[in-house]
Amino acid sequence: MIASPTTIFWEIIEADYGWLGFTIVADDAVEAMILASLIEPT
Repeated sequence: MIASPTTIFWEIIEADYGWLGFTIVADDAVEAMILASLIEPT
């Protein structure tokens, strides 16, 4: 299976989210909202 560009981008920013230490919150909903706001900040 080949990943879509969107999936690859999501995995990259998700890894950076963890690298920055934001995973200390340990809430998937908060993580998804933050990452989504990076993708579409409106």
